Amino acid sequence: MGRLHAAASAWDRPGTFVRPTWNWDGLFGGEGAFGQIGVAGWSRLPLEHVDRFRAAAERIAATMAALGTGSDAFGLIHADLHFDNVVFRHGEPIAIDFDDCGAGYWAYDIATALRPWRLDPQFDAVRSAFEEGYRSERALPAGLEALDHFIVARHLATTLWAASRAGSNAELARSLPARCAATSAAIGMM
Repeated sequence: MGRLHAAASAWDRPGTFVRPTWNWDGLFGGEGAFGQIGVAGWSRLPLEHVDRFRAAAERIAATMAALGTGSDAFGLIHADLHFDNVVFRHGEPIAIDFDDCGAGYWAYDIATALRPWRLDPQFDAVRSAFEEGYRSERALPAGLEALDHFIVARHLATTLWAASRAGSNAELARSLPARCAATSAAIGMM
């Protein structure tokens, strides 16, 4: 990821390059990258979670606003780089599945990768190892002091995505209670 972020930072994007923006509105609003998914997701969440999730989203909005969109915090990200989207060739990791690639917070990209370990007792060691590897390619980005906010942003965005589709997808409907519980637990870490 550090290598990808370094390359993205150095790349001079042509004016015709159009990708989603993964800021607050892109993740949670009706006009952003997820579009009506955000609106539909909010309306389809189980009622017992709505207030807690909205309060967390407002805290995330404040974090993102404080960071701004300077190049130290914001740039071209993969936006879905977790281990299912990494393959290895001759021992070298290769990122795949760039369909969500767009402008966003470097810390959100990092949160996407680290999210599966956030509630694991080994999280601090995993984070430390990740940061060491990242620093071998480039300096850590601004915003990592709020990593838990970005981890919650990822939880919440994927939960809203699932909620928006739960009415027509039985598997997502079955997984929604567990997704909501995991999101709620992550909010407790903010």
